Amino acid sequence: IIFRNDPFANYYIGVFYKDIKLYNKSLKHLERVTDSFNDYYINLAYVELGMVCYKLEKYEDSIEYYESYQPFEPYHGNLSEEIADSYFALRNYIEALPRYEGVLKIYRRSYDRQATRKAEAISKKIDFIKNELKLDK
Repeated sequence: IIFRNDPFANYYIGVFYKDIKLYNKSLKHLERVTDSFNDYYINLAYVELGMVCYKLEKYEDSIEYYESYQPFEPYHGNLSEEIADSYFALRNYIEALPRYEGVLKIYRRSYDRQATRKAEAISKKIDFIKNELKLDK
């Protein structure tokens, strides 16, 4: 009760609950942060809320929270990939495709092994989408 309106406490409690996969509890605390006047924690909470909503299969909410993050850069690797994944889960392939293509460019510029694996997975999603949309590969 003491921490109910404290953005710092609610943010970290929300992240803790997210990390132990108690997503509904996490959502409750992170949403309290967005009701505060602390722009720093509100901004951080948007990314966490995007992740939590994705895990809860609330994909439209996930996209909304991710896109509320400032400064949002359209082709910021992980964030854009998670937005694309949300559109993909909604079967909104027209929105997912350009985001995946942008993320693929970022990952292909990296020599990191994890980025290479992610690029391969994204390439498969792009091929799937193009096949679904009957686009040339």
